Amino acid sequence: MDGGYSIGIDLGVSHFRVGVWDGEDVKIVPDEFGMRVIPACVAFTSTGRIVGTAAAAMAQVVANPVNTIFGILQLVGRTYDDPVVQKVAARRQFRIERSEENRPQIALSGAVGNGNHGGVTLSPEQVLAMVLSHAKATAATYIGGGADVTVAVVTVPPTFNIAQRVAVRQACSIADLQIIDIANSPTFAAAGHAVHGLSLIHI
Repeated sequence: MDGGYSIGIDLGVSHFRVGVWDGEDVKIVPDEFGMRVIPACVAFTSTGRIVGTAAAAMAQVVANPVNTIFGILQLVGRTYDDPVVQKVAARRQFRIERSEENRPQIALSGAVGNGNHGGVTLSPEQVLAMVLSHAKATAATYIGGGADVTVAVVTVPPTFNIAQRVAVRQACSIADLQIIDIANSPTFAAAGHAVHGLSLIHI
């Protein structure tokens, strides 16, 4: 540990939640729009990157579908040939390509950032890291005082295998988060309720 604040991040397929222990209770942190269940959505526009509620609320999924990524948790830790990846690729408008390592990668199109960066590719772990960075920033804003959020417990769906959990750890590393543990969402919630009478999934 490096003395920074620790948080809990509950990762779902489409949304995430951030929990902060305030000394007495776990607080589910609202984002800048007051939302406590935050879309795990990343949109790339001609002016930059938008993450979370803003990406969804600004209708980027409709207006900019090829550069708006959601449901990224379904892609981490999988091969390109995985049936789940192929199912996601068939249903989403953002483009999923095969990397040299036979992993899925997101191919951006057109004007992205401060110029035309069509052809840029991102791994699912890189995109997930953007979501995690947003979660980290949301917690830091809530804590205030220039809080340095460095440590997290992350919960994932109980169906996640070892490769997917390793991929989540990689994403956390990219987001400069030190991981205490990666736990199953229902297991962690039940343990919290048994020990403290709390549940991270309650809002």
